[in-house]
Amino acid sequence: MKIDKYDMALANAAATDKGGSVLTQICIKDGKLVAADGFMLVCRKADIEEGDGFAEQVLVPVKQVKNIKPTAKYPAKMTIKGKKITATYYNKLGVRIDPELQFKAGINDTFPDVAQLFPKGKKYYQYALGIGLLRKFLSCLPKDGILRLGFMESSFSPMEFCVSGKVPKDYDCKRPIYGMIMPMFVNWEGDEWQRANEEETVKEGK
Repeated sequence: MKIDKYDMALANAAATDKGGSVLTQICIKDGKLVAADGFMLVCRKADIEEGDGFAEQVLVPVKQVKNIKPTAKYPAKMTIKGKKITATYYNKLGVRIDPELQFKAGINDTFPDVAQLFPKGKKYYQYALGIGLLRKFLSCLPKDGILRLGFMESSFSPMEFCVSGKVPKDYDCKRPIYGMIMPMFVNWEGDEWQRANEEETVKEGK
């Protein structure tokens, strides 16, 4: 299975606690990569090749995945045999880096059935934001507190936000950070969303 920079970014969605939670692992099942922390869920189609060994559900410890370092040109390669995962990756010149990473995988642990967690029905409004703008937005906000997002009835209106303390008595509730973000692109005509279970692509619209 090939691992690129998007797969590495997905790993950041996994839980980071050390209490033995299954959510500290990335689930590889039914040709998908899935990571979750109880509040956020991230999925992506896995680039699995014949002979990689990922025919059944495999849980990979996220702390081990973060040691893999694919380059923009050369994705890493991950295979499994039994419960042992081997990760091979290359430098920017395409030269294989030794030694390979080897670690144990979870086989029998139970991971949530994510296909049942996605909301059903049509999505009426889309806010498309450039990743660069989203990163800048997040860099302006504190790591704690509560982020509130406001959406107008028109999908062409800006997305408003407000960040303050978790409870009204917090000092920072008196001076919240607030503002708005303009969408980069909004258009539902002919737009399509791929459902989480990938069984069908559903056209959306008002």
